[in-house]
Amino acid sequence: MALVLLVVTPLVWSLPVALVAAELGGMLPVEGGYYRWVATSLGRFWGFQMGWWNWVSSFFDMALYPALFVKALSIFFPGMTRAENWTVSLAVILSSLIVNLCGVKPVGRSALLAFVVVYLPFALLAVLGLPKVTISNWLPLLAQGDQLTHQAIGLALCVTLWSYSGWECVSTYAAEVEQPARNIPLATLVAVPLVALLYLVPLGIALGASDWRTWKMHTISQIAGEVVAPWLGSCMSLAIMASSWSMYNSLLLSNSRLPLTMAEDGLLPNWIGRIDPARPAPARSLILCSAIYALCAVIGFRELVILDALLMSITALLLVTSLAVLRCRQPQMARPFRIPGEWLGLILAGGSLMACVIALFYYTIVGSQDTWQQVVIAGALLSTGPLAYIAFGRRTETRP
Repeated sequence: MALVLLVVTPLVWSLPVALVAAELGGMLPVEGGYYRWVATSLGRFWGFQMGWWNWVSSFFDMALYPALFVKALSIFFPGMTRAENWTVSLAVILSSLIVNLCGVKPVGRSALLAFVVVYLPFALLAVLGLPKVTISNWLPLLAQGDQLTHQAIGLALCVTLWSYSGWECVSTYAAEVEQPARNIPLATLVAVPLVALLYLVPLGIALGASDWRTWKMHTISQIAGEVVAPWLGSCMSLAIMASSWSMYNSLLLSNSRLPLTMAEDGLLPNWIGRIDPARPAPARSLILCSAIYALCAVIGFRELVILDALLMSITALLLVTSLAVLRCRQPQMARPFRIPGEWLGLILAGGSLMACVIALFYYTIVGSQDTWQQVVIAGALLSTGPLAYIAFGRRTETRP
């Protein structure tokens, strides 16, 4: 079932979001990205909601990566206390803040280096584990006696949608990218199949080369150690740590531009948008975001991923709506990239995303009392958007 989800999710979720983001990114390659896309198409209020909801969603999303880093580190130090876990999370957050304060290029270079470090152990698992793969290990879809519960489906959807999300994030620092109208859509569309492949191949090898019915709380590192050798399991843990740090580092670059541009447009307090000309990065916004992420790092992984998935699914629908409105109201705008099929392509993309959101909320609501509580919390967080607009967004009538 995990393999099925990893194959289907990129088609019904990642590709539609990436296509919409690529067309909007080519039309409006501006700092603030998707926040200003929505503000341009739907107006100041909905632009604020897009920016605010994504920023709130990032509180939970960003706390996930230090948690993954700590989980991988625990392979080497299994007796870490809760306080030690949080200390390591703070180290991830602080080190990323330092790199981001140095500007966009150091973040990009570190991401490229991390990609090489992460890719090699997964490639070795694929090459060395392939001869041990038995196709019958991929069947049946469920272990004997197991049932596919609503709770399991809901949590699986949260994890896979989160794993395949973020295609629009690069747009928030478009003004700092060379030839953004060309490079951002190109990078987005190249990344979708690459990410899907890097998820699918290692897990497919791990499932095919071992008996997954015996898995309990196994990590991919432990499985790699059993399938190939313990040294590869250790290398895999190091790769996951590098991946988690790099993802956090790159997303800090993206997320910090949201409050910055919203403050510049008069939608958040002015002090957030003040930039020291001597610095290559928005220090105030970076420090504010890092402090909030450090506080959220104490929340459990399961709660974080459910809240993040619920919130970002709503913003994905707002993204599709803004593209449809821009097509109707401003058909003359230059579009370096267009979704194949024109309106039919956009309708299919929007319908696919809507189906994913409905399934996500349905299975999360009916899953269990715990997941139902996360839906209530997500609804409460969404309601803060209009309240925050009243508090901040009506101070000036300046438009983005």
